[in-house]
Amino acid sequence: MLQSQCRAPDCTISASQIAEQLKLKDASYARLRYAKFARAVAERLDYVPPLRRAGSPCWWFTLSVGRDVDNGDDDDEGDWIMRPELVAALRSMKWA
Repeated sequence: MLQSQCRAPDCTISASQIAEQLKLKDASYARLRYAKFARAVAERLDYVPPLRRAGSPCWWFTLSVGRDVDNGDDDDEGDWIMRPELVAALRSMKWA
């Protein structure tokens, strides 16, 4: 997922695009996988992401910016813009 996003124009990608590129069953599943990975990174770094109105964390915010933090849930389609620090790290390690 990170390689696909980092290689996308402006390091910007949607869940639908991730699902298509990685041959996942649908965008909902791609959002779930992205959020689970982002949560694992956040927990490892002791990072606390912003919260939604309902109080649940926006785990995707660990890796990306650009979507409305207070959108209620993850069912809407939007673009994730990879954080510049993550882009730099992936490129310096030649992972993307």
